[in-house]
Amino acid sequence: MAMVSLFLAFGLMGGTPQLAEPGMSAPLFVRAAQGVLEAKVVILDELKPVPVAYTDFDLIGPDPSNVQSIRTTADGKLNLRLEPGLYAIASHEPVPFKGRTYSWSTSFEIEENRTTALTLTHSDATIEHSKLPSLPSESAETRIYHKYQYSVVTVECDSGRGSAFVIDPERGLLMTSFGVAGNSKFLSVRFARQQHFEARFVAGDPAKDIAIIRVNPEHLRSITAIPLKSSRRVGMEGEHVVAMGSPLFQPTTITEGILSKVDDDTIISDVNLSQGMAGGPILNLQGEAIGIATYGKALMPGDAGATGIVNMTQALALTKNLGRLSNDTLPPATNLPDNSHVLIPPSMLEQVAQSIKGPEFYFKAPKNFRTYLKTPFDAYRNVTRHKDFLRDRIARRYKGQVPADQNLEMGPLFFWNKYVGSQFEPVVSIEAVPWPQETKGSFLTRVAAVVAGQHRREQRELRDDFAKMALYRNGVEVQPILRKRIRDTEIYDTVDVVMRDTALSGLYTYSPDAFTPGSKLELRIWKNADERPTVIRIPEKEQDRIWNQFRDWSRLGG
Repeated sequence: MAMVSLFLAFGLMGGTPQLAEPGMSAPLFVRAAQGVLEAKVVILDELKPVPVAYTDFDLIGPDPSNVQSIRTTADGKLNLRLEPGLYAIASHEPVPFKGRTYSWSTSFEIEENRTTALTLTHSDATIEHSKLPSLPSESAETRIYHKYQYSVVTVECDSGRGSAFVIDPERGLLMTSFGVAGNSKFLSVRFARQQHFEARFVAGDPAKDIAIIRVNPEHLRSITAIPLKSSRRVGMEGEHVVAMGSPLFQPTTITEGILSKVDDDTIISDVNLSQGMAGGPILNLQGEAIGIATYGKALMPGDAGATGIVNMTQALALTKNLGRLSNDTLPPATNLPDNSHVLIPPSMLEQVAQSIKGPEFYFKAPKNFRTYLKTPFDAYRNVTRHKDFLRDRIARRYKGQVPADQNLEMGPLFFWNKYVGSQFEPVVSIEAVPWPQETKGSFLTRVAAVVAGQHRREQRELRDDFAKMALYRNGVEVQPILRKRIRDTEIYDTVDVVMRDTALSGLYTYSPDAFTPGSKLELRIWKNADERPTVIRIPEKEQDRIWNQFRDWSRLGG
């Protein structure tokens, strides 16, 4: 009979972090005395430790109303900064293991500059026989979800985000669509919060919209590969299938549908894809990947529409031709910077946004660009100002009243979604935007028209493309959380101005920690193929403005 033991080991490291100096790997800043909570959750099964991966726990802070959801890593670990006080930790849901479920609920105290250790075993847990239905009574969709929910990850690339799925854990290989990963200068994948890793492009076929990327195999030790359907006929019309995807910071999602057309190259289905699911697997009810999601489009409001799927037979040739992988495609095993697990409370977002005064700050640099430093509080302020502007314009038409059918609620900050996916993510974004300029020919033509007493419209253009940027703090480069190169298209035609042009803008996000006062911040931006960047020194006044917005949030332990 297997001996089963579950234990949770905690450690706390006291001390106060110091400001980063040149030569240090990452900038830190001085806070009130804190410790680092380290935890590991494993199951001992016949003396073999099995990590409890991606499992949620509730952490209740000194303020009982402050409940944080924390999730273990692939190795069953947790790592958090905590301030002194009394805490409680509890299982978010019972943990099933071999016919039983295990739940914990206990409290512990953290003292300033001291180490607190806590070990929980099965003897401390509430143990019950599993009430989950046995596998034979589960639906095929349920079995697929529980088996592969950690095999699908979020992919971030220059142009946005998508999904990928594990096909070879030993070599660190994942499959996705070429549209997600093919043309990106930088790739990363996220398994969960604080599980952010570099990925590298291995192979792809743009015509077939297939790509294979690689992460360090260290991250996939406990991940199950999704098998690929290898027969010539991957499915038939009328067959039920499921799509899996991993939207940013969201649990793996699963939707179902029916195949309506199966060709050698592509498959058409009504399976519904949410944003970020492109590149994820389409599976039959036997749990085999029969294709890769490439697009989804609603034909009418409320209609699931048609989903395009790349036939897996097109991808198999790519996997068979990989051969021996070069060391150049092996990313490091270290974590990349990630968004804090502590979100900005909605009430704080609104309160701080209302206190912001003055116009939006930007640099007129590099040449032909405008560079903005923005926070979620700035974004919220901009949305509310825009709503007020629209409300006033509409009210003029209706004698000072806005009709009920003129709904001005925009829901989540739609334009902030392109930054982090949620207005509550605590990041600072730096956006370098090509700014329209009048063409030389247009200026000369307008001058001649004025002399002749005529009117000529101003012709504008975008003259440069964004290439990359880097932020330095005290001479040390700060690693960004997110980096994008976005294709912006400007089209407008008015009485005075006409423009039709497109160019690349840049969007990088950073932790607020980089903007704590008292440091020298320098931004370097490259455009086009320039070897030398434009150097922008961020003034202390702007640094203070940004950090003051995050000051209350930092006290939450972010």
